[in-house]
Amino acid sequence: MSEPQWGSSFPPPNPPPLPPQVIGYARPMPGNRSREKPNFSQQAAKFSWAAPLAALLIGSCINAGKMEQMTSIVMGGFNALLILTGLAMGIIALFGMRRHGRDRVLVPAIIGICINGIMVLAMGTMFLVVAHGAKAAKVAAARAAAPRIITAQDQDEAVFVHDGWAGEATSGKTELTLVQVEPLSNMDRQIQLTNPVRSRILILFIDNSANQNSVTIDTATTKLVDIDGNTLPSLSSDKLSGNFAATASLFGKYGRPAVIPAKTADVILGVFVPPDVNFKTLKQISVVVDGQELIIPGGIVTGAQKEPNRRAFESANGIKAK
Repeated sequence: MSEPQWGSSFPPPNPPPLPPQVIGYARPMPGNRSREKPNFSQQAAKFSWAAPLAALLIGSCINAGKMEQMTSIVMGGFNALLILTGLAMGIIALFGMRRHGRDRVLVPAIIGICINGIMVLAMGTMFLVVAHGAKAAKVAAARAAAPRIITAQDQDEAVFVHDGWAGEATSGKTELTLVQVEPLSNMDRQIQLTNPVRSRILILFIDNSANQNSVTIDTATTKLVDIDGNTLPSLSSDKLSGNFAATASLFGKYGRPAVIPAKTADVILGVFVPPDVNFKTLKQISVVVDGQELIIPGGIVTGAQKEPNRRAFESANGIKAK
């Protein structure tokens, strides 16, 4: 029997199967990813972007609810810590890519770092703004609380612009004009800052320019009389203005009692009355001039009626008219 001829009627035999090979760098199929346990870098990246969202949710709850101040402070501090931790975890996740790879780490970590970074920058800016505002408010309060020397401009605005009580009297050749200081004006505030007792203030303008002799005026104890003839309680200006830093050059340079030199004009002294005095019913105020009581009658005068006196005062003190 002859050998069969290959290639004529019989097919060639199948080659032997190849042995299985394992590829060292092969990765699991996508369908198996959900079964894997996330590594530390992946968990840190996820926390990085989830932390600011949680902080925003907590912050909205704080703003919407009515909480005590201490509770709000604690929750706000927890929010800040959460955001800072999220920023740190995002950075840690990026450094962990060398060990765990970029998969599910790079994108969420960058997103978390960006969101947390913006929120940290916003918190820092807000803190600086609040700190600057608090410092500015503290400086402004200190300046407002510090008494300063009262200027002629302060007197002009406090005495001549507003309606108030005013009166005039003459003692020999000495002319005296008594004008109420507007409450809450700059001049009134400066005097009240160092005043141990609340009071209402009047300014006594003295013109002794036509007198050849000096004159002594005592405003330490005034006498107030209303339109019904009743004597009202008075204040001793010695106790009130003895140590006024703001009024040392205003009321104190002529001594107490004040000795006004001959041929001297534009001298001013302070007269203090109780804060509950009703100026609308006040008929007269008396001071002592050369040992004698001088009654200064007066009443409510409008700012328009005081305009000539204001212009004369501004001209004498070099104040530009408004």
